[in-house]
Amino acid sequence: TLSAMYRRVLRSDLHTFTSCFRGYRRSAIVGMPLEHSGFLGVAETMARTILAGAAVTEVPATLESRLIGRSKMRVVPVILGHLRLLRRLLRWRARGGLPGSRPAGGADADAAPRVALHA
Repeated sequence: TLSAMYRRVLRSDLHTFTSCFRGYRRSAIVGMPLEHSGFLGVAETMARTILAGAAVTEVPATLESRLIGRSKMRVVPVILGHLRLLRRLLRWRARGGLPGSRPAGGADADAAPRVALHA
């Protein structure tokens, strides 16, 4: 799965990287440069947060099947986009940092910002 690939690349034990329901501390993401929006932006935000050293907490939630309507996601382009993002994350990690990143912690540099996830 994509989340398993993100776990391996980011060396993280998070369960999901593609969840669209998240809560972030403002200090963890303010000024964060993002190259993607939509489905890829969700994963990129989490990846940048992890690579910046922020503490992340996951809160389990049950995903229900869609009962009404259809997804607007174009599956093949989104999957290809995730694979390109994973390749870019590998390069960033190999170089020892993120382009445009800043130390985690904002005003309180000793405490890593907390991020709560609802998976």
